[in-house]
Amino acid sequence: SPPAAELDAEIVALLTDPVPMRHLNFMTKAAAGGWTSEDAADRRAWQTTQQLHNKSGWFCKVHDSVTNEFQGIGGLREINWTHRAAEMGLILRPRFWGKGV
Repeated sequence: SPPAAELDAEIVALLTDPVPMRHLNFMTKAAAGGWTSEDAADRRAWQTTQQLHNKSGWFCKVHDSVTNEFQGIGGLREINWTHRAAEMGLILRPRFWGKGV
């Protein structure tokens, strides 16, 4: 399911970090000064609607299976069940890049 509310601060930090968001300008909210915890809550609500009600998305947190440390977020959106197609995305914290995640 979408990352839990207790991860909102981590998600705000990830989505506001200019390094992983370098090529995702449409998601940065730079004009508004970056992401807020309210933005993260709204995103979680949208993801829940897409995943549970519309079945047009699947979202998750990415974490270390041993330590449970938050590494990033991932998911599918725009799922088209008829054509078996979707858009996939993964945003990792930079310190996990190149680590085989």
